[in-house]
Amino acid sequence: MSCTLSIRQTCCILGALLVAAWAGDVRADAGHASHDKSAAFDVADYTNWAGQTVDVFGARAVDVHGQLHRLGVSDDVKPFVLVFIDRDCPISRRYAPELNRFYAQAKAAGMQFFGVISDSLMSAEEARTFVQDFRFAFPVLWDPSGALAMRVEPAITPEAFVISPDNFVLYRGRIDNRFASLTELRRQITSRDLHEVIARIQAGWRIIPRRTVAVGCYFEAWDNKELPDKVTYTRHVAPIINANCGECHRVGSVAPFPLENFQQVKRRARMISHVTTEGIMPPWPATKGYGQFRDERHLSKREIALLSAWANGGAPRGDPLHALPQPKWESPDWLMGEPDLVIEMEKEFHIPAGGDDIYRYFVIPVEVLKDHHIVGLEFRPGDPQAVHHSLVYLDYSGRARMKDEEDDDYGFSVFGTGGFMDSSNPDVAIYIGGWAPGIDPLRFPSGYGMPLKGKAGDAVFEIHYRPTGKPTKDRSRIGLYFARQPVTHEVAGTVAGTLDVNVAPEDNNYWRQVYMDVPADVRLIGVSPHMHYIGKEVKAVATLPDGSKLRLLHIEDWNFRWQNVYMYRQPVKLPAGSRIDAWFKFDNSSDNPNNPHVPPGRVRWGWSSDQEMCELWMRFVADDVKSRQLVRRAGNQSWRRKADLSEVPPE
Repeated sequence: MSCTLSIRQTCCILGALLVAAWAGDVRADAGHASHDKSAAFDVADYTNWAGQTVDVFGARAVDVHGQLHRLGVSDDVKPFVLVFIDRDCPISRRYAPELNRFYAQAKAAGMQFFGVISDSLMSAEEARTFVQDFRFAFPVLWDPSGALAMRVEPAITPEAFVISPDNFVLYRGRIDNRFASLTELRRQITSRDLHEVIARIQAGWRIIPRRTVAVGCYFEAWDNKELPDKVTYTRHVAPIINANCGECHRVGSVAPFPLENFQQVKRRARMISHVTTEGIMPPWPATKGYGQFRDERHLSKREIALLSAWANGGAPRGDPLHALPQPKWESPDWLMGEPDLVIEMEKEFHIPAGGDDIYRYFVIPVEVLKDHHIVGLEFRPGDPQAVHHSLVYLDYSGRARMKDEEDDDYGFSVFGTGGFMDSSNPDVAIYIGGWAPGIDPLRFPSGYGMPLKGKAGDAVFEIHYRPTGKPTKDRSRIGLYFARQPVTHEVAGTVAGTLDVNVAPEDNNYWRQVYMDVPADVRLIGVSPHMHYIGKEVKAVATLPDGSKLRLLHIEDWNFRWQNVYMYRQPVKLPAGSRIDAWFKFDNSSDNPNNPHVPPGRVRWGWSSDQEMCELWMRFVADDVKSRQLVRRAGNQSWRRKADLSEVPPE
């Protein structure tokens, strides 16, 4: 007698057993213990666990409705939850109500909570129907190409992952022990694993990394890691573009062209393939392994390969059933939504087609009725092609306005800080923030903010204009976002640098080292290096009092046209007695295509873009006013030293 069963017969029998189990017709027995052996997963074993780290924190993804999400990054940076679910898995469907409750728990803890559908056969329309039918309250990410799944490598659906800001898997496995096995349902749940991990994070307790065995259906969507036979826009490319390019490549934003629909993306298909393969886009100059930052932009190898395969395959549109809605932005003008206060130049400034660079200061009266803390800011250049960079100040002294009145034209021009700044006295004037190509809108971590006094004063825009070859005009503005919750950490700033820059013609390996002693305990929350066209490389390292070193930032290939403020995912703690060193490399050779001098001439420090700068801006938090003053003074002292003519910085 043959015991062979068809696939259909096997599925029917398995389905009947599962239905019986969920109806309570199958009792749990002592044999379930074999499924729980990993429940006591020891931290010592964890070091040998192949899945202990994943490259997923901060990744951008879209949900089944097309909306953009950044994994783990919101107003705060905390561990987040991913649960891989499957429409066709009965156990996955069974957990829908519980997952909504866990989502509410995670939300109360300030954590993000996502479902993930990663299916090689399901359409986007079917995924949306599944989400609606089961009334999932949380965002369900759409992963039709397996790009997200291959970063995490789930084995079962449903399977939960709790991932820390440093990409450490704090928990992986079952949601709870409701299922003793594939066909056995417990009468009593005795281990609420996912609930317990979220509760410990909410309480601020230490998490011992743990793995349990998830019970459910095998995750089989991407056993074959080769690319699909046919890569299409609607199924594979649109989710990548919408998640990683849409913030900038949309009408009215800083990118030179939009990528908001099939036609716009198709006409750039080969260029998109080229710039992603070469690592030019999405733009992120910082080297991995030197600091962990909130706004990192990286495509996975699979995403890059999919974009190339699509371009090489003729860039087909694909099935409309796979199409996603376009992401909805909080505001058409502001990436972070409508600001609480918008400060705008009072009129347009006209920039000629050619000639020398222009440094101009614009004074805008501002009256703030009560004290606030600034928790975010977004600068919007009127003409991003002509605005080389901008710095924004608040002047309470009236000095900037007096200088403005001395100039008959709109604004006034000087090189330097305009004659109104006093870094030792924030009551006179304060630096708010700045913009250069590539800089993301700035948002401080939860509980952090920069004080803004409720009084009358002047906003001062320091703008460096670069003629573009045609006459143009600019009317820049800045949006400020105020704290809704109490601010417990006051943000301040300082800058280490040197005026001692003197690069000989054809010197392609000119290094300057600057350093700053840290006189009080600080938490460094962000850094921003600055050089001009012949800048080539920058590296920053902190040395702690015990001699240990922390890598702060490394930009191996400096790009003057694409700069950033690098905000750390979590503040970097530097105790008093630490030291911050920064090394800057310049290439003044004929082989440097960015060299503005042909033939190369001697380059010294200066404000103009064909001269050079060498500075490291830092935002920090200290315990009190006195400590903040000491740290600002330490930054000032770095400028008074003669910089070292350094060799290549240490690894």
